Amino acid sequence: MSVQFTSIQLEGFRGFTRAQSLDLDADVVLVRGNNGSGKTSLVDGFLWLLSGDLEYLDQRVKGMRKDHDPVVSRYAGGEARVVIELTADDEPYVFTRSGRHRASTLTAVRNGRQQPGAERILAEVFGHTDAEALAVSVNTWGILRQDAVRATLDAGAAMHDRIAAIVGLERVTAFSSATKQAARDLLTRRTASNRAFEALKHRRQEAVERARVARAEVPATSGDDAVRASLDRLSRKLPRGFVYDVPTATDVTAFGRALRNVSEALVVLRDLRVKGTRAPAVDAAGIESIEREVTEARERLDEATRRGPAAIRLAEAALSLLADDTCPVCGQSVDRTTLADRLRETVAMSSELVSAVQEANDALASSSSRLSAARLGLEEAQRIAHETATARAALREAVAAESGMRLAEVPDDPDELQSAVDGFERTLGESRILWRELRQASAAAHLERLDAEANALETELAAMTTELSALDRSYESAKALDDSAHAAAERIIAGALAKLQPSFAEVFDRLNPNPAFTELRSRQDVFRKANQVKPVVYDPIRELEANPLLVFSEGQVNVVALSYFLGMALNAHDAMLPFLILDDPLQSLDTVAVLGFGDLFRRLRGRRQLIVTTHDRRYADILARKLAPREPGDKTIVHDFEGWTREGPKVKSSEPALAEIIPLVKRHAA
Repeated sequence: MSVQFTSIQLEGFRGFTRAQSLDLDADVVLVRGNNGSGKTSLVDGFLWLLSGDLEYLDQRVKGMRKDHDPVVSRYAGGEARVVIELTADDEPYVFTRSGRHRASTLTAVRNGRQQPGAERILAEVFGHTDAEALAVSVNTWGILRQDAVRATLDAGAAMHDRIAAIVGLERVTAFSSATKQAARDLLTRRTASNRAFEALKHRRQEAVERARVARAEVPATSGDDAVRASLDRLSRKLPRGFVYDVPTATDVTAFGRALRNVSEALVVLRDLRVKGTRAPAVDAAGIESIEREVTEARERLDEATRRGPAAIRLAEAALSLLADDTCPVCGQSVDRTTLADRLRETVAMSSELVSAVQEANDALASSSSRLSAARLGLEEAQRIAHETATARAALREAVAAESGMRLAEVPDDPDELQSAVDGFERTLGESRILWRELRQASAAAHLERLDAEANALETELAAMTTELSALDRSYESAKALDDSAHAAAERIIAGALAKLQPSFAEVFDRLNPNPAFTELRSRQDVFRKANQVKPVVYDPIRELEANPLLVFSEGQVNVVALSYFLGMALNAHDAMLPFLILDDPLQSLDTVAVLGFGDLFRRLRGRRQLIVTTHDRRYADILARKLAPREPGDKTIVHDFEGWTREGPKVKSSEPALAEIIPLVKRHAA
C-alpha cells in the first residue's frame, strides 16, 4: 500500500499551544530551526499519534514526582490534539488523537466517513496487524529521535532486538522468553519443593524416633476390670476409719489425687498433735499459785529493803563522826568506847539484813521467771489447740472434697495419726506405680498412632521424591529448550547480519567518517545468556578491528548509529514503514558527512517519505540543495521554525523550485 502524509495539525500539544498545521504533501519535508523552536514537539506529535505513547518522557523523570501531563501544553490546558492527514493508495484518511499522556482516544475518518476500530485501521494502513506491532516499528526504524541516535549503539541488546524485528525473530524470541520463564518457574517450584522435601524428611525422622522411644517404654497392657480390681485392692489398704468407694470409671489419677490431698492434711494434724503432747502442762490454777509466790517474795524483799540499808548507813555515818566523848548529833558527853561498840554491832546486824534482801530478791526473780514461762506455755498450748482444731476441720474438708472418699472419725492420738500417715503414703506409692503402668499401657495405643503417622509420612515422602524427579526432568528440558532457542536465535541473527552487512557498509561508506577505519561491521555476542550485537569498525590496510564507541569521535559515532538505523530501515521488508522521520540527526557531523548524508537521502526519497529536522542552518541549506526536486513529480517542502512563543512556533514554509540539472557533457562543452 502506497502511503504518504499530507498534513499534520497540532493543538495544545507540547510546544504547540494554538492550532497549527504543517503541509507534508511532499516526498521530502525539511524542518530547520534553532534548538527550542518546536522541532522535537513536531516529531513527538507523529510519535504520539502513531503509537499513543511518549515513553522516553517517562524515562526522563523516572524516580521524580509527576507534576503535570507531559503531552499537554502548559499554556493550553485541557486536552492535547494531533491530526494527521494521509493518503493510502490515493484514498484520503484523517486520524485524530486527543487526550492526555497514556489516556488518549484515536478516531479514523476515511473518505469523509468516520470508521470504527481506529487503532486497527491505523495499523493496517501502515502494513501491520495491530497497534502494538505498529508502535514497535515506529520506535525501531520509523522515527529516530535525538536521544535515540546513540541508543542504537549504547545497548547491544537493543541493537539485537531491532535486528530481530527485521528478520522476523519475534516468534523465536517469544519462544525463548517462554522457555526461560518456564525454566525460572520450574526452578522456583523445585526450590520450594526441595525445602518442603527436607522439612518432610525431618518430620518423618522425628516421627520414627518418637515411635522408637514409645515402643521401648510400652509394657503389657491391662483392661478396665483389672484397673478397677487394683483400685479396690488399694482402697482396702487405707488406714482405719478411711473409706474410698471406687467409681465406675477407673480414674487412677483421681484416686491418687485424693490420697495425696488427704495425706497432706493428715501430716499437718499429726505434727500439731505431736507438738501439743510435747508442750508442758500448764493451767490457770498453776499460774495463780505462781502469782501468789511472786507476791509474797516481793513483800519480803520490800521489808528487807526497808530495814537493812537505812540502819547500815546511819551506823557507818556515826562511826565516822565519833572523834571524842562528845556526841556529834546532840553535843552531850558520851562514852566513846561504849557507843562505838554499839554502833559496830548495829553495822554487823545490818549485814545480815543485806543478805536477807538478796535472798528475797533472788526468790522474786525466780518466781517471776516461772510465771512468765507458765504464761507463754499457756499461750502456746492455746495456739496449738486452735491450730489442731483447724487442721481437723481441714482434714474433714479434704476428705469431703474428694469424690468417693469418706472418714468415720478423725483420729486424735499422735500414734494413730502417724499410723494413718504411714498407711496413706504406702497406698499413695502403690497408686503411683499403678498410674505409671496405666500410662505406659496407654502409650501402646499412642505407639500405633505414631507408627501410622510415620508410615503416612513415608508414603508422602516417596510421592514427593517422584515429584522432585519429574520437576528436575522438566527443568532440564526447559533449560535445554531455552539453550536451543538461544542457539537458533544466534544462527538467525548471524544470517541476518550477513545480509544486512552490505547495507550498513554502503551507508557508512557514503558518510565516510574515518580515513582509517573505513568498513563498518557487526558481531554477535552472548553476555550473561543475553544475545547482543556489537558494532565493529575495520581498517582493511592494517587489518585491525575496533569498537567505534572507544576510538571514534562523537560525530563519527553518530555516523555509525545512522548507518545502522538507515541500513535496518532499508531492510525492514514486511515491517517496513513508508516513511523515515529523523529528529536532528546531523548533530556533531562534519561537512563531508553531511554531504554524504544528503546524497544518501536523495537516493532514498523514491522509496520513503523523508521528514528531517536540523538545528544547523548551514547543514539545512546543504540538505535543501541536495534534496531539491530534480525531476517532475518530485516535491520538497521546507518549514523554517523561526522562533517560539507561548502560542507555539513561528513557522515559515517554502517549496524549492525544480533544480536545473546540467548534464556533465554540456558542462565540459561550456
